Amino acid sequence: MIKKTVDEIKKGYNSQDYYDLWRDKSKYYNIITEITQRCIKENICFASKEKKVLDAGCGTGRNIQLLLNLGAKKVVGIDLTPKLLNFAKNKFKDNKKIQLFQHNLEEKLPFKNESFDVVICCKTLPHINNIKQTLNEFNRVLKKRGIMMIDFYSPYSFRRLFANKDYLRYTRWDPISRIKRHLKTENLEITKVYGERTFMITEFLVNNFGLYRLFRWLENKFTNNNFFNKLSGIYTVVAKKP
Repeated sequence: MIKKTVDEIKKGYNSQDYYDLWRDKSKYYNIITEITQRCIKENICFASKEKKVLDAGCGTGRNIQLLLNLGAKKVVGIDLTPKLLNFAKNKFKDNKKIQLFQHNLEEKLPFKNESFDVVICCKTLPHINNIKQTLNEFNRVLKKRGIMMIDFYSPYSFRRLFANKDYLRYTRWDPISRIKRHLKTENLEITKVYGERTFMITEFLVNNFGLYRLFRWLENKFTNNNFFNKLSGIYTVVAKKP
């Protein structure tokens, strides 16, 4: 159960001036980013026709450039946190293919039905109270035969075991079985699951002691393993709308 209010969560992320700086320097986070981007590359293709993407919880826009490189014609990014969103706006201020604005994912999305070919939501749903409602909204704005790519955190992971008390106050932990039930209710078909932070016990351990290459190999080697994904600190579900 999430015990922090939306305003408390927004304030916490709004104070993280080091957000991108830390992620760019961290070997631990480099592995997570690599698998997230691998998931995007392997499952999202814009080659044949114009595609419109919703990046829900876009933060500083870390995935937006990749989506454009793959051929997206329009990317709409929404996020709760003004400071992270302003960073993204400055980064892409001259790009007319990108639209960025503030929105709370606990509320109804301001888009018409079947507006997007792809909906992605990375590292955000674990901080949402009513994910049923949010998933329903994602499904509503997703076109038929569209792709949804969404992240969750496993309660059986090292990440959950070593999480600090404050982080636990605004984070939910959902087993894959629960998410499968939610997506089945939405009539969405799961096509693949990617695990991240399955073997990386702590960030400190990855960034030190010369173990980066070992952890990187393990995480990439077993990212699509159905057994290990149940233990992943982060797992990404790729689903398709019929």
